[in-house]
Amino acid sequence: MLPLLVVFCTGTTFMDRVRLLPRRAPKLCPSSCRTVRGIEVNEDYVSTAQTLNRDVVLYDGSRLPFDDGAFDTAIAIEVLEHIPDWQATLREMFRVARRCVLISVPNIGVIPSMSRHLVVPWHVLEATHFNVFTEDILSRYLRDIDGVDGQVFTYGAFQLNGDVYHNHVFAVVRKTIGIEDMGLTR
Repeated sequence: MLPLLVVFCTGTTFMDRVRLLPRRAPKLCPSSCRTVRGIEVNEDYVSTAQTLNRDVVLYDGSRLPFDDGAFDTAIAIEVLEHIPDWQATLREMFRVARRCVLISVPNIGVIPSMSRHLVVPWHVLEATHFNVFTEDILSRYLRDIDGVDGQVFTYGAFQLNGDVYHNHVFAVVRKTIGIEDMGLTR
């Protein structure tokens, strides 16, 4: 049984919710994935999580401290926009995930159409964001990676004056070949 990996799990509540994935989304995370491990770059967050008996380890920001294929699934929810070299982090996630990678990022694509309402979602333009994403940006990047098959879509719908907007982009990426064939091994 392989565990799930949560990348940058700043909240222990989030780790608790991820534990429900095998029951709520069995096609994404099989029931054998009962263990959840997390990584975090902030030492205080790691200490707090460990105090609450969460399996979280400190991450140096370069290589994930796990063996190739150590996890069934790696999950990064609203993380990649905060990482200067998000592609390297994503490659590391593919290296340690045996089966799939789940990604959620803010959708910068809502800004042009929302601006006519004089509204900008605050999270999209946070000062800690190094990167911006749209459904197309993430799709194009994933298409260029050999050995993965990704489904990318927007979510987080809300209405504003009758128009519907989606604040986030989500990707479900399944590996189609082994880690060795992807050229991602240590």
